[in-house]
Parts: sequence; C-alpha cells; structure tokens
Amino acid sequence: MQICRIYEFEFSSDGDSRYKGYVKLSGLKYDTIDMEAYKIETE
Repeated sequence: MQICRIYEFEFSSDGDSRYKGYVKLSGLKYDTIDMEAYKIETE
C-alpha cells in the first residue's frame, strides 16, 4: 500500500497569464504531471 498525493499549482509563461497544473505522487515517485496548454511568446 502506498500514499497517493496530488499537488495543484498555478504557473505563468509570460508573467501575466496564469495556468493550472497538478502533480500526482505515488509513494516517493511521480505518477502524473499535467499542465494546461500555455502560450509561448516568440521574439
């Protein structure tokens, strides 16, 4: 039996917009990492 933890977070690709994501850990290993699609600025 293992402990399962889910961490939700917000991040920004440009310092202005916010996007959501989460990490699911099973025991000491990550099981899933998921993030919303985000915009990447090009110069």
